[in-house]
Amino acid sequence: MEFNESLDDNSASEGGNYLIEPNVKISRAELLSQKGTTVILTIDPESPIGPFGVNYFITVRNVQSKKGVPIKFGQGDTAALIFSSPDLANIFAYPNPYRSDSGQDFVTIAGLTSEAKVRIMTSSGRIIRTLEETDGNGGVTWDLKDESGSQVSSGVYIFLRLVREKRRPGN
Repeated sequence: MEFNESLDDNSASEGGNYLIEPNVKISRAELLSQKGTTVILTIDPESPIGPFGVNYFITVRNVQSKKGVPIKFGQGDTAALIFSSPDLANIFAYPNPYRSDSGQDFVTIAGLTSEAKVRIMTSSGRIIRTLEETDGNGGVTWDLKDESGSQVSSGVYIFLRLVREKRRPGN
């Protein structure tokens, strides 16, 4: 993270002063000493973060400048982090398998590029829903309904990723 003023080493190097939601643990915070305005955060290897179809928010609290000026709540203390994949090589769905008794009423298809189309099909190849990734967070949620809004029955569904063709100059 880059700050506009040199930071107090003690407050800036305290990992507990940074919160990434949802559910990302920070194992270490390190203030780089050259300018004192850059903090490197190390994410716990057990914390998933990436193009999972969610927007992450990092909040800084209890950090102050070398002059003793604290970061104020609601005034630049939160930033959004959005991830997408560079290609469609590693897409996946979760939860997989989906269980209706889990309390969750959707499936996420993740690992997408910032713009992608996903077609949900039956095992016989009939397309029942088309979803589009347009917000750049690498995923779409499927509410387990078909194009007409009817709940789908339990079973096996296939998702097909569609690669957007690049236009050739002059076409």
